[in-house]
Amino acid sequence: LSYTRADPPLGFVLMGDSTTNHDPTLVLGWGGGFCDALQSTPVYACVNAAQNGATAAAYVNSGKLDAALASARTLVGAGRRTYVTISFGINDSKTSTLAVYASALKTMIAAVRAIKAEPILMKVVGESTHTNVVDLTGHSAWYISEIGQTAAWRLNSLPADQTHLNAKGSTLFGRMVGLFMKQFLTALPLVQNAALDTALLNGVAFY
Repeated sequence: LSYTRADPPLGFVLMGDSTTNHDPTLVLGWGGGFCDALQSTPVYACVNAAQNGATAAAYVNSGKLDAALASARTLVGAGRRTYVTISFGINDSKTSTLAVYASALKTMIAAVRAIKAEPILMKVVGESTHTNVVDLTGHSAWYISEIGQTAAWRLNSLPADQTHLNAKGSTLFGRMVGLFMKQFLTALPLVQNAALDTALLNGVAFY
């Protein structure tokens, strides 16, 4: 899923699993909400290159990394300052080891830098990678604990699915990513939504 927006030249490619991906019917993750949170004027490029069910290593080895890099390379070639988010872990925790996971992240980070794009990790890892990080895992866990289980369930893609998001959840957590990304990317142009920002920063349920 791609969103096209334009000058000044910023571009985003989102790499990850289903918690980043966007599906028009199921919604799934934060990626769609993040792209939609960017101002429509000036226009920006935001490409969701996530893969449902992927571990970090599988993403590297399946060719999905190459496809994401191709998108990023196109944005770089068009003169955009391009950021690539890297968001894996939920599937890795079930099927992989920490060493394999960390190795795959390093491969992605190096590959992104090699094409003159800038990686952003969406999860704190134990070993320093000298990479900007948005601790979405930590921030979202805090927010969910503050609003409580009943309010949190209203953001689920399906009633029994506590992993994926509906449209409201994607909007909320996509906005959360943008807010914390602005701490190091101050030029990030978010659509004005003071009420949602206040709710996110104070742990208040918002629908």
